[in-house]
Amino acid sequence: MLKNGETLLYLEKVRNAMNPYKKLTIEPLNETHLASVTELWQARCREERVSVPVVSKSWITNTQTFTSFITAHIQEKRGIIVRMDDHIIGYLVYDGFDFHGEKTAFCPIMGHAALPSWKELAYKTLYRIISKQWVETGYLNHIITFFAHDTLLKDLLFTLGFGLYVVDAFRSLDSLPRDTGEVKITQAQIDDLDDVMRLGEESRSFFVEAPLFLMRDAHDRAYYKNNLENESGALFLAFKENKAVGILSIRKNDEDDPIMLTDTRSTLIDGIGAYVLPAYRGKGIGGMLLQRATAWCRENDVDSIHVDFESANLYAS
Repeated sequence: MLKNGETLLYLEKVRNAMNPYKKLTIEPLNETHLASVTELWQARCREERVSVPVVSKSWITNTQTFTSFITAHIQEKRGIIVRMDDHIIGYLVYDGFDFHGEKTAFCPIMGHAALPSWKELAYKTLYRIISKQWVETGYLNHIITFFAHDTLLKDLLFTLGFGLYVVDAFRSLDSLPRDTGEVKITQAQIDDLDDVMRLGEESRSFFVEAPLFLMRDAHDRAYYKNNLENESGALFLAFKENKAVGILSIRKNDEDDPIMLTDTRSTLIDGIGAYVLPAYRGKGIGGMLLQRATAWCRENDVDSIHVDFESANLYAS
């Protein structure tokens, strides 16, 4: 038997000598697979960090978060592995939830990985098996998160019928162009509640327009007041000619999140999010808001900023 650290090397060496159509074995994920799937995940995350260094290295070094995440899915019987001989070449775990009122199976970024040399075969096999289980359980919507630079998997998912819907983006705290003086950026206080609520509610009209067609819930005054009083975050307003024309909300993450791949060294643009009035777009106001947010991040000892947005949100992308 090979030690865990030698498994990947062994399979790479014998790849060309093995029949790619050799019979594979699918098994329910269990505790005996933890070491192998951890190794697959670490290799996959390490590869992405070459292209996106701002992805936290804690997801490679902190195996406790990963094993806790996988163990929870083992207990819920929501995972499978694909094996070639005695060697695991891929795994997949998932969650179930309602997405726009429909039962949905969701496989987060940490919920799957495969040995590079056998990636296409592994994922085709995993999805063929798990999708049958999903449909039989009533999960007709299927969502899988993947690393942006994994072009092989992206193309494979497209071939299997998937399309892009949501993007999770990260950036470092590098500086942006500074305020020109024509726009004033301030951190919102409770006296700014009316402006905050007005911009937050007006942003709903943007999301319902083409090409997003996304309905967002209305929020009451208490919601915006709670956002303003959240000590782990901040709201920034952009003023032009004494009128609040843009908003950006940011908060420091208080725990490791294996779904969005954020940890306690990350901040998130979420909740109210970011919005600039239509008449004031294209003037650098969003960049000025983000510049102030990055300064706040440095003041609060974090390394990166995360935001998720619909792929059809052209301004966000």
